[in-house]
Amino acid sequence: MQKLDKSALEDILNGAAFFGSGGGGSRKMGQDLIDEILQHAETVHLIDVNDVGADQWGAIVAGIGAPNASQDQDSETRTYRLRTSIFKALHGIEQSPIKAFELLEQILGKQFSYTLSGETGTANIFIAMLAAVSKQIPIVDCDGAGRSVPELSMTTYAATGIDVSPCPLVSEKDGDVKSVLYAKTSSDMESLIRPIISTEQFGQQGGIATYAHNGQTMHDKQSVIPGTISRAWRLGSILREARERGGDPVEAALAFFEGSAFELFRGGICDVSEQTQGGFDRGIVTLKNGDREVYVIYQNETLMAWRNDSSQPIAMAPDLICYLTPDGIPLTNADDLKKKQGQELVLIGVKASKELRYGSILAAFQQLLNVMGYYGLYVPIEQLQHCGNS
Repeated sequence: MQKLDKSALEDILNGAAFFGSGGGGSRKMGQDLIDEILQHAETVHLIDVNDVGADQWGAIVAGIGAPNASQDQDSETRTYRLRTSIFKALHGIEQSPIKAFELLEQILGKQFSYTLSGETGTANIFIAMLAAVSKQIPIVDCDGAGRSVPELSMTTYAATGIDVSPCPLVSEKDGDVKSVLYAKTSSDMESLIRPIISTEQFGQQGGIATYAHNGQTMHDKQSVIPGTISRAWRLGSILREARERGGDPVEAALAFFEGSAFELFRGGICDVSEQTQGGFDRGIVTLKNGDREVYVIYQNETLMAWRNDSSQPIAMAPDLICYLTPDGIPLTNADDLKKKQGQELVLIGVKASKELRYGSILAAFQQLLNVMGYYGLYVPIEQLQHCGNS
């Protein structure tokens, strides 16, 4: 078991912002969660997958919806409702993800021994940690994607047949509004959840608990990708150390991935178009460098990047497409990029975990790309980079 203190949590935030592949929530969202966690525990307990007992049960606990819906769009400072609504349970006020987690315990008649993160991102890693310190249990060093993902079906939990039902859904806007949903597949569950969280009572966001299973099932089905939280921790610390010693954080990040990451483009933000609907933030970020432009297309997470002088994408999901400032600060699509026009960004592409590059997870990403207007086949990033450089 490892104990994560403030320094470790802030390194994890930096790594998670990068691995979010443009999604997963904003850096401020993650920092607010860290502050909340540290008000109630000096450390978070992180356990290895191999240390989960066969008869110990746990579940995913997460927020779901459009990250920018948590921002007060009418406020000049765009203050976050998130801190004053979802994350108040430890002050005696209802908290939607934790309430969903507790409701799932009641439905199953189980006392959970650990929490699980559904993805690597600035919000859901720390939501799972907040639930863990609230319940005085550890979080497991793993998740279902090694990155942030737009949909439940794009995780190893779904791909390995862990039952998505029952799935309590609790309103972030009003914690007394809740549903318990049952569906045969993760895609069906997603179809149920998105219209519900789009209602006025939910305000585009909610808290869920799902994919409950025990250690025996986790080990037998290999339902998780191990070590993803500690990987975010290592990357975050590498970026911090590069900044502290005056090194090049971009080079340090590329070296961390040992040949599985590529610098795709460097340019300034020149345009951001976005709309929030159906429980998603959708948009295009345009980066410009001289006559070259790159169009970064996202649905919460970045899904594809095109260069204006190329006949094919330069990267596509499930491979990661990540923002890093030249001085080593990872950003996401929820970091109010509209106010950062002119900010230089380095676009870095990273090979997705092998679990995401075949079968049902790849098919789910392919279907989402089809919906967004891309009907070609998935081409791995290393092949696209080889073609682009040849």
